[in-house]
Amino acid sequence: MTFKLSLFQRWLAMLSLIVGISLGANAGVNIDGLYYELNSPKTGEATLTYQNTTTSNYSSLPASVAIPEKVTYNGTEYTVTTIADHAFSNCTSLESISIPGSVTSIEGGAFYGSGIRDIIIPSSVTSIGSFALSSCSGLTSVTIPNSVTYIGHSCFANNSSLQSVVIGDNLTEIPECCFKGCTYLSDIHIGSNVKTIADEAFANCTSLESISIPGSVTSIGTDRDYSYNVVGIY
Repeated sequence: MTFKLSLFQRWLAMLSLIVGISLGANAGVNIDGLYYELNSPKTGEATLTYQNTTTSNYSSLPASVAIPEKVTYNGTEYTVTTIADHAFSNCTSLESISIPGSVTSIEGGAFYGSGIRDIIIPSSVTSIGSFALSSCSGLTSVTIPNSVTYIGHSCFANNSSLQSVVIGDNLTEIPECCFKGCTYLSDIHIGSNVKTIADEAFANCTSLESISIPGSVTSIGTDRDYSYNVVGIY
């Protein structure tokens, strides 16, 4: 028998991870001020991870950070392919980040609650995890490139300054609560291959007055709290 977690249970699970399983624990090796988990030299891949699991995570980072495509440790070169769960969560000093074309995955909560204002998701990225860019109060616009085929639930939720979104043409589902609570969101372009708009995807988007839904969409979920102002659907 299988059980489907409720949305509330998912929120609780994510909250417990953000608070941290082992407060103060460091992860990975420090290379030029950023921490990485290094796979075996045979694969030569590295995952950018968090400094620690407290609210002081990367507290001394400058406002602008460039993630390198490659890092070297003990004479071995590794390619950065993943931004790990909660890598920059609660990093309020971080405002702008440059992500290299080697990165294919941005995992859950990667920038949750950070000060990020400017982010360009490269066309190498194929998946963005749940809560990855949620509760980023300074983020005003985001473009999801055509390379992205999956985004997790609540991925961009509660971004109080988010106004403009472009969703690429290879995404097939806008998941639950994806943009919930984005009260200033007023302009959104939905890609031509989206088939499903899940429950509460745009709940509490009180500035969103019209939305153009492509003909590819076959399923639209419900907004259980009915807090939106959409008056035009095209």
